[in-house]
Amino acid sequence: MELMEIEEQLGKIMTDEISLFSLYREEFGKMEIHVRNKDWVSLQRSTENMRAISEQISRKDNDRDGIYRALCEKTGSSPDDSFYSVAARAYGPESREICDIFRIVKNEARSLKVMNQSFEKFIRNRKNLISDIMEELVPDRKGSIYNRRGLASHDNSSSSLVLNKHL
Repeated sequence: MELMEIEEQLGKIMTDEISLFSLYREEFGKMEIHVRNKDWVSLQRSTENMRAISEQISRKDNDRDGIYRALCEKTGSSPDDSFYSVAARAYGPESREICDIFRIVKNEARSLKVMNQSFEKFIRNRKNLISDIMEELVPDRKGSIYNRRGLASHDNSSSSLVLNKHL
């Protein structure tokens, strides 16, 4: 594979990654709205969509890594070298365009990471708040199994366990 061919493929893969990051960001926004509106069905759908987008991003990232390794091999660089130095070695002054695209990919990935961390923190705080409230309101219910009438069943009871039918 020639250097120009590698550059074309690398540019296309990174442009595709940027598009996928935009889709992920859009779906993430929907997911936040679903949580705030307590729309659990839509939240599940959004979660599945985000999982599918994440898998696509992962595949593109693996493709980019493979092409980058081919570029390193072509230029006699180590895969541990910075992308910018490898691109400069390979393309000289013309490396600016590919480096700009890589910079966007890198910044988008960082931005999505921060978004995910803040959302996880939000969910964890809500879960802890609800757990604390439930513990305060009904401390004796923790670890109990309940029968069909909502009463705690006894250990030696032979009645069947009723689960949420929506699960």
